[in-house]
Amino acid sequence: MSLYTITNQEIGFKIHKLVFLLNRQADKNLHQNLKITYSQVLILQAVKSRGAVSQRDIARYWETTDAAVSRQANILVYKGYIQKRENEKNRRQHILSLTPKGNFILSQSSRILENTFASIFEILDKSQKDQFKDCLDRLLNSICPNTIK
Repeated sequence: MSLYTITNQEIGFKIHKLVFLLNRQADKNLHQNLKITYSQVLILQAVKSRGAVSQRDIARYWETTDAAVSRQANILVYKGYIQKRENEKNRRQHILSLTPKGNFILSQSSRILENTFASIFEILDKSQKDQFKDCLDRLLNSICPNTIK
């Protein structure tokens, strides 16, 4: 038995590195197959799950900036994956909705992401995955109680 105790800082660094590597692998596989980024897929997922939604709501949903969502939304509009319109009640606010082309690319990206992450998490058995997910849910909920699961 080791006398070494991992520090909270080490756990934070390991989580950060894991997230960075997961994002990088997801980006690589999505770009190779669909010419789309993981950030763009996350926006498509938010639009699909919430229906017609404002850019600001998506930024809050993913805990990012309005500017980051706006940049990616403009690319998704250009590619024909989402539609953007002004909110009738607030002309400075843009409402996003998924197009049929966006819905198709989202289903294709889900398949790619499932395969990408399956190859990474295959080293864990079902019990370990369940325990890992429970730990992640607890951590996310302690930082942001209204976070997605």
